[in-house]
Amino acid sequence: MTNKEYRQHSGISRSDLMKFKKSPLHYKYAIENPEEDQSPALVFGSASHKYILEREDFESESAVVPNVDKRTKEGKAIWNEFVDSCGDKMGISVEAFEKIQEMAKAIDEHPIASSLIQGEHEVSLFWTDEQTGEECKVRPDCIHKDLNGVVIVDYKTTASVEDGAEVYDHVQSFHRRSTHKLEIDLKGSRLSLKLDDKSIPQEITVAENGQGGVLLGASWQGEAWSQRNLADDVYDAVFEKFTITTNTGKDEEKVLFTTELSGWDKFVFQAKETWESILCWFLRNG
Repeated sequence: MTNKEYRQHSGISRSDLMKFKKSPLHYKYAIENPEEDQSPALVFGSASHKYILEREDFESESAVVPNVDKRTKEGKAIWNEFVDSCGDKMGISVEAFEKIQEMAKAIDEHPIASSLIQGEHEVSLFWTDEQTGEECKVRPDCIHKDLNGVVIVDYKTTASVEDGAEVYDHVQSFHRRSTHKLEIDLKGSRLSLKLDDKSIPQEITVAENGQGGVLLGASWQGEAWSQRNLADDVYDAVFEKFTITTNTGKDEEKVLFTTELSGWDKFVFQAKETWESILCWFLRNG
């Protein structure tokens, strides 16, 4: 299924939901007034996706516009031939195509990026939401499978990553599964916190500073409302490499407690994980 056929297929997509999130009227207007002409940025993004993810099929949906002088007889002939053969393909300039080729080369030469885009590309998926009865659809850029499981790859183009460009400040959703590094520092009656090496509340006064324990957990608390939270109110938190140290005034702090394995225990655990990964691979591909 082509991208055009996917867009014409019934079902609500992520982009539709983002319009609805803005307001129901924005979504209603977009449905009743579909945009027929794509902006140059959208054409470039679509063409780069096609070339990078489905290079062998690039020419079926895109065509490089010849850079000719249409005022001359030769240029006019080349242009008319291009128009006749182009059909409803997306037309991109020679300069844009050269830029896309450079982008593809950068990905091909990157060991991790080039590996991640190996998989099933532009697969159109459709289903009916059990709670609402709404027809839904999604078209992942790439579904990458390896021994660690399945990775959904979303390729994006950006205007610039140069110094001085606008900083992308990502807002982390409360209910989204993710991995973070948390540091808690208690000195006397002052408590400071770091999340992913970034300082959050600092120098918080602790009223009770006597002996006690450490309790770690996860809960909703009502701040992170979402449809998923209503359906699944179990919030599991896994604390890996949990370590408690005390400052002895030396270069290396004294470890009071740690969940990290070492020695023989670490070897046995890693061997067990490797064996389970091999079994899972055979179960998925056997």
